[in-house]
Amino acid sequence: YIGREPQIGNFQVCDAISVVNGQAAYTMQVSSTNVSPETANHMLVSLNGILQKPGSSFTVSGSTITFDLDPATTICQNAFGLAMNDDGTRMFIPCYNTDTIKEIELSTAYLVSSGSHDDSNDLDVSTQTGSPSGVTFSSDGKTLFVADQVNDKIWEHPCTAAYDVSSCTADVSSAGNELDISGEEVDVFGVTFNNTGTQMYVVGVNQDAVHSYNLCTAYDVSTAVHNSLDSSSVNDGKPRGLGFNNDGTKIYVGGDNGNKIMTYAL
Repeated sequence: YIGREPQIGNFQVCDAISVVNGQAAYTMQVSSTNVSPETANHMLVSLNGILQKPGSSFTVSGSTITFDLDPATTICQNAFGLAMNDDGTRMFIPCYNTDTIKEIELSTAYLVSSGSHDDSNDLDVSTQTGSPSGVTFSSDGKTLFVADQVNDKIWEHPCTAAYDVSSCTADVSSAGNELDISGEEVDVFGVTFNNTGTQMYVVGVNQDAVHSYNLCTAYDVSTAVHNSLDSSSVNDGKPRGLGFNNDGTKIYVGGDNGNKIMTYAL
């Protein structure tokens, strides 16, 4: 505590909000009985493991707690990276804490608020990837590539249906469909390709750099050869993702330190 003695009183753990029904206000209960705290400052409120600030994140009136935004069911608590299909109706997220690739359907193209999620459509990559930290597809959507932050690898997953991770081979650990990049980067957080699949780009936190690889066979990471290291182009310290514009003349890097998207002309 800072500056004051701790208060001793009848502190209780309220029942968890188990059903999120699209509203901001909920009744606080302990063992299914309504309870009313003295003020919002007499509470500790957590949403998905994150403490909320009283007065701004939530208010209290009697036994009713009202959040500033409608709580939403969490699909993934530690999402690193993002990919879309070719028409913007599907979004893919590597979920670090569940070792899965989440597939989200968008009823309106490129509008994330129109998304819906079904766990049965996800891809479990825990067999070989303990920490998926980046995701991208081949141009035809039939090969999924996953960056592995802990094992320092890029994994290649063949799929039978385009941009459908539930159709992708989950366990590729014995197929040789991987690229070990530990010699260049030991903290990878993003992967993408050029339009032809003959060059692969990886961004990493350890080197604070974008790495380039030449592929002898398009979209076959087993044929990749490290080409260059440009540590001067990333000035964030913790780059977490990257992408290109359509003609490859600009690269965009997401930085965790500065909380910015940085643009570089090539």
